[in-house]
Amino acid sequence: MQDIGYYPFQDLLSNQSLIVPDPAKGQYQPGSVDLRFGAKAWCVSTSFVPNGKESVEELAKKFLLHPEFELREDVSNTLMYGNTYIVELLEQLQLKPIEFAASNPKSSTGRADELTFILADGIPKKDYFTDDSSQLRKLYIEFTPQTWHTGVRKGTAVSQIRLGRGNPMLNEKALYMLHTLSPILFDRHGTPVAKEDINLVDGGVELTLDLQSDIVAYRAKKGSHLIYELAAQRGELASRANEFWEPIERPASGELTLEKDSFYLLATNERVAFPPPVCGTLNMHHVQAFHGVTHYAGFFDIGFGMGSRDDKYANSARGTAGTLEVRVFGTPVRFRHGQKIAVMRYELMRDMPRDADGNSLLYGQGQFGTNYFLQSAGPTLPKQFLTVKAERR
Repeated sequence: MQDIGYYPFQDLLSNQSLIVPDPAKGQYQPGSVDLRFGAKAWCVSTSFVPNGKESVEELAKKFLLHPEFELREDVSNTLMYGNTYIVELLEQLQLKPIEFAASNPKSSTGRADELTFILADGIPKKDYFTDDSSQLRKLYIEFTPQTWHTGVRKGTAVSQIRLGRGNPMLNEKALYMLHTLSPILFDRHGTPVAKEDINLVDGGVELTLDLQSDIVAYRAKKGSHLIYELAAQRGELASRANEFWEPIERPASGELTLEKDSFYLLATNERVAFPPPVCGTLNMHHVQAFHGVTHYAGFFDIGFGMGSRDDKYANSARGTAGTLEVRVFGTPVRFRHGQKIAVMRYELMRDMPRDADGNSLLYGQGQFGTNYFLQSAGPTLPKQFLTVKAERR
């Protein structure tokens, strides 16, 4: 076991730094834990960050826009788009001084244009936490539906969190060495990219845009009558996909203009993979590309894009295209095929994820079924709009 890196599955189960009451089935992944809505919720007039003495609940009540309400497990509660909500989470945090925690929206949250941040009592940051005092701290989510009204329930998994120690990000030398041993970047056909052709930016691997797939983008349709059910299971909204999404086919010109204040799902031209001992995080912004957001749900677990030992994908080409959640600010932006658009950071795990018998565990294998395993070329819709497949959860 290394002293630096993110905690694997078995350490997340045994570590008391994250308090998880009554864990739900599938709540743990190889290197992350889902965070779930609690009961209390407030609609607020402003976003905020607590100082070192403030509680999030006190601030939510200070900036209250509508009366406090409660989420229920048995009834869908509608959060209105354009409003910002503070909702308590079921999980709590009690970090040791040597630890940190980092959070990110789940894929099905980010792909529906839900802007989220995790807050903790008395910590003046969002989504990244350290704590020299080792206090038990309540967690909350700041949740802003930006395109559709959103149906949620108490217990719905909405975000995810990682715990670790030190600086897990791989440097340039380590990235090249890893790629030589087990390729981490492939072209759109599944061929490993030559080491000299890998572009490194801000310590991460630069990715480009795919505008050559049959469907190159999905544009979210706005509608005051549309309610996106975040708690729905895979396929429950598949028959209504055309109400929510406009598919955009491959442009003959190789160019695509994204309109400002609209939300799109795009895809990377490259295919990525995360062989042991690494996982990854896709940066939310890439300032050299354009003024906007390129990705909301940025966590990639160890084993993503590697293929599976136990199903029909075992002999598939390694590497999987990444879906990008893009919102443009200020002015429309023209994109070209192969344009630089995102940066992926490769990060160390402290150890291999293992089950109780010591068997290694990777994303998409065994108990870690997933809705986004080995995504095909082009963008992938949220799980609620995907067809149901018996071999995938």
